[in-house]
Order: sequence, then structure tokens, then C-alpha cells
Amino acid sequence: MRTRWMSMVVASVLVLSVPACSPGRVSKCENAYKAATTSVDGVASAEFECSFQFGGGWQRAKVVFEPTTEAKAIVMVDKILRAMAASPDLEDSWGTPQEYATADRSVLVSAGDVGFKAGVPNVGEVRQRFGITPR
Repeated sequence: MRTRWMSMVVASVLVLSVPACSPGRVSKCENAYKAATTSVDGVASAEFECSFQFGGGWQRAKVVFEPTTEAKAIVMVDKILRAMAASPDLEDSWGTPQEYATADRSVLVSAGDVGFKAGVPNVGEVRQRFGITPR
């Protein structure tokens, strides 16, 4: 009886975890981030990695922009965050990049530089802050 119960638990875990880490969702996430970010003039490159394993998830990003001054970079981060907020393909719970930099990393800024005080905001927090509802 105990073996049978454990088999059912293992089978349930396997069934539940397969949709959570489906390649389609990962690809949708990565493509949506890239599309929103690269829609902003001045973004030189954007690479995203998404994972939805074990019922949770995370997003990592490397965003490289062209502005060479901190002031211009801060304006760029504001535009990138607004583009992410406006994207209907990004979910509220998904994170935003931790940092944004020039290729040589001589200029490095974050969401904190545009007024987000509680670390790295998720997309929903950015939407709320800027009053943006995606279409």
C-alpha cells in the first residue's frame, strides 16, 4: 500500500512539473522580454533567460545600451521599464533586469536609479508605478 501511494505522489509530481517547465512558455517569456526591450531606441543588445521549474520561476537578463553617460542611461532604463510594462506578453509576476550597462560596463544603472526603492521590481510593480495597462 505504501509503495502504491508513493508511486502516485511521484507520478503527480512529474505530471505537474512538465507543464510548468514547458519549452513553449520559456520561449514565449524570452521572446517577449527581448521584443519589449529591443523596441527602445538605443538598446544595443538584450539577452534573456527564463525558467519555470518546480512551480516557481526566475528571469535573468543582460541588457546593453548605447548611451555613454549616466544621465542618458537613466532615461534609457525608464524607457525600457515602460516598454516592458506596456507589453501584454509579459506577466505581472515576472522580474525586470537587475542592471543595465554599456558594453564596456563603464556606465551601469538599475531600476533604483529611476526611483524604485525596494530592489528589482517585477513587471506588475512597474505597471502600477507608471499607471500602464497593457493592451
